Amino acid sequence: MPELPNTVIYQLRITLRGISPLIWRRLLVHAETSLAALHHILQLAMRWTNSHLHRFLIHGKEYDIAYDGGMGFDDGPRQIRVAEFRFRLRERFLYEYDFRDHWQHDLRVEQIRAADPKRIYPVCIGGKRAAPPEECGGAEVYLARWRHWKYDLLCHRLQDSVEGTEGDFFTDDEDQAIGEPGYDPDHFDRRQVNTQLRRGQREEDKHEDASTGGH
Repeated sequence: MPELPNTVIYQLRITLRGISPLIWRRLLVHAETSLAALHHILQLAMRWTNSHLHRFLIHGKEYDIAYDGGMGFDDGPRQIRVAEFRFRLRERFLYEYDFRDHWQHDLRVEQIRAADPKRIYPVCIGGKRAAPPEECGGAEVYLARWRHWKYDLLCHRLQDSVEGTEGDFFTDDEDQAIGEPGYDPDHFDRRQVNTQLRRGQREEDKHEDASTGGH
């Protein structure tokens, strides 16, 4: 097992439990990424809205960012780095978001590699399908509504074809994200995710600079 300085990258595959066809993402993240930062990376990659509580379950222990009135844990996710867990290849851990809908994400370590100095991290290198809409009721409800969304999408495209228009089914990015009219369960835009990840990393860097006094 090699030492894990900041130049080491984890390749993680994230799969949402209980959903078929699979909803998944593949991410490259620094070994020195904090659990708090990994939470935000996963939110952006899945296009969740960070509106609910979450937790990680790693090596049998729970980790969470403390919220007023929420669950609290002794270890601070802002101080704990992914590298500290010494993950091995193909090792798995759990990320759960929204304790009512119970969106459980299996994270598997696919590779441990050297960082590419020409690449910006974190980065999404693959994925399929949109995450379920927030507040939709969980995996069973989502699967029951999936055919309805697919039917609505097909009808809309047929209507556009008859009218001779080339309008995009997505009239608003936020509509897609929260499941308003225009939600396409098969849609995934990797470039859009990476734009959000780069923006999020800039905000994280500003936060780190502020917390360290610019050093």
